[in-house]
Amino acid sequence: MLNQISPRPAAGDFCRACSAKTCGFCGAFDRDTLAEFSSHAHRVHFRRDAEIAGQGEASEQIGVIASGLVRIVNVTESGDEFILQVLHRGQLVGAPLQAVSEFSYEAATDTTICWVPRGAWEAFLQDRPLHFQAYVATMASQMQDLQRGVVRLRGRDTAQRVAFWLLEQAPNAHGGDRARIRIALSRRDLASLLDMTAETLCRALHRLHKRHVLRLVSPDLVEIDDLAKLRRAAKCQEEAVSAALAQTDTPTPRTQWNATAADRLNGTKPVEMPKRPAARRPGTKAAPDRAGVRSA
Repeated sequence: MLNQISPRPAAGDFCRACSAKTCGFCGAFDRDTLAEFSSHAHRVHFRRDAEIAGQGEASEQIGVIASGLVRIVNVTESGDEFILQVLHRGQLVGAPLQAVSEFSYEAATDTTICWVPRGAWEAFLQDRPLHFQAYVATMASQMQDLQRGVVRLRGRDTAQRVAFWLLEQAPNAHGGDRARIRIALSRRDLASLLDMTAETLCRALHRLHKRHVLRLVSPDLVEIDDLAKLRRAAKCQEEAVSAALAQTDTPTPRTQWNATAADRLNGTKPVEMPKRPAARRPGTKAAPDRAGVRSA
């Protein structure tokens, strides 16, 4: 499949019209810096599923995602493919510090990349500290995304992984807010990212639908009526704490275990200190207890 290469416009033209200039690597630059960057770059459009950079190939240029999604894929010696991460607009494609690409980069959707030759890229980063700081911040953000992906999988079943991933697609919504989430990834890609098969992903989505956590409007559109419920389905700790706090409305008798919400959540019981008996004067009788039985 051929990729379409855009003719190089005047310096800064495609940067001024690019939505990626407000986020990621280019989001740290002013107009003059964007013009300087675009003077070294050329744009390439990739159709969905096209290979952008192959695993084991020489990394001769670095790219900034102008639009679309890019999947990072690891191909094992047996030929199995696993999606490690999905990159978004403003993030970097390629291996800036490596001569050979350790992974494969593929277009998860129709994608546009701004490519810069490696020599021009290194000179651009060395030109001013702001350029290098933007590069470090972008790579740190991509590393954090990868780490969150590990957290997403650890200790969660398939439905909880799907719920957690959906939460990440609506980062600005809170509490009982509603959200409409359009799934740009294919079912196969999303299943691989969440370490499950496409069939298991479909079962997990229908499971969440039956539990009224979400509504499947169409194969690529999900509606969430209550994000707090979705957080509980995703096994988020803060929602478990809120649920425990809600159970403390009814006062507990003093003779019972008066546990706090955190104790209930963790399954622990506070230590009860023994009470010191009241002293009696010689020749007096003990008062009867509440049950009418005298103490010995």
